[in-house]
Amino acid sequence: MKVNDSDLFLDPGTRFCPFGLVVWNYTSVTGLQLDKNGGSFVVVPTATADKTITRRTAELELSADGKLRGEVTIEFKGNQAVQHRLEALDNDDAGRKQDLEQELATWLPAGALVELKEVQGWESSGEPLVTRFAVELGGSLTGKRLVVPANLFRSPQTDSFSASERKYPVYFPFTYEEIDKLIIHVAPGYSPEALPVGQDVKSASTRFITTRSAPAGQLVLTRALVVNSIYFQPEQYGNLRDFFYKLKAADDEQIVLNPKNK
Repeated sequence: MKVNDSDLFLDPGTRFCPFGLVVWNYTSVTGLQLDKNGGSFVVVPTATADKTITRRTAELELSADGKLRGEVTIEFKGNQAVQHRLEALDNDDAGRKQDLEQELATWLPAGALVELKEVQGWESSGEPLVTRFAVELGGSLTGKRLVVPANLFRSPQTDSFSASERKYPVYFPFTYEEIDKLIIHVAPGYSPEALPVGQDVKSASTRFITTRSAPAGQLVLTRALVVNSIYFQPEQYGNLRDFFYKLKAADDEQIVLNPKNK
């Protein structure tokens, strides 16, 4: 449809697809745009990354034995929300719960315990799908020092770039953003050593930003990732691989906390 002389592409045929978005399966392909002269073929554009956001927030307590316990909230928006809702149609409540718990577990360090507490928005299209979990992660205790991850959530995409070369293009299903915030309430009597330096790594179509800070009694760690293209030519593979290797290195950073009275 036309809005202020610009084309607006809609997808009323896909359940749960919000206004202004075409679900990713039907983008970057040719469609017939009808008009009074019969019509013409146009390419349905891919949505920009800000239309599909996964926002993950964790607030955890760090105990003196190194264990992390607390709550994780995840909001899915755009293609991520549509995909989760469509997959849930063929599942019962127990199956939905299991799928969401398994998904979060794949993002967390190995051995994490995950329990889904609440879901809001299964039947909505315009609002995010919001999930809330209780989590517990095993401790990392070295002598009297505690070690915690600088980022709680890993990106599975980093596993796809082990090959040094590629003959064929790289495709992503859709553009996307990941926005993460981790708040750790530190065990009394502990303070962090030097924090990893925040990073801002970007290219023409990708970017990630990390920040690390330590206000009184806390660690506040953020990470934002943007992938704003779905198609990368083989000659772009090297730069894309380098970007995700840097992202993985940032995800693997750790913070050491020492007892103040050492």
